[in-house]
Amino acid sequence: MIGINYLYTSDHNNALYYYTKALNLRISELRKADTKNNISQIYTDKENHHQVIKILSPLTVQKEVLNNPESLSRIIDNLGYSYFKVGDSRAFDYLNQSLKIRTQEKDEWGLISSYYHLSEFYKKSNINL
Repeated sequence: MIGINYLYTSDHNNALYYYTKALNLRISELRKADTKNNISQIYTDKENHHQVIKILSPLTVQKEVLNNPESLSRIIDNLGYSYFKVGDSRAFDYLNQSLKIRTQEKDEWGLISSYYHLSEFYKKSNINL
């Protein structure tokens, strides 16, 4: 919780410090994955999308993540957005997959993020919009 408070105030150094401390606690693999996703948000804010990809890619094959639609959709949406920012063609598939999961799960807050990221993708890829 402390890490997220620092993230929301853009105090990235303290956010990273507390998230890293959280990873050393005895928590489930799913909570560790969610914490790593939060760490990736620090790098998204800093526009270091290659680091985001490095953090999130391994999480997409973890059993605990694959069995939790909310975490999976959050991770692949953030991963897709970073792929988009670095010009990787995998971006759309990840963004769209996240949108499908969030629609099925009726995750209204998550849908906001999915639609925002997809709008950024379409805005850049189709300038006629």
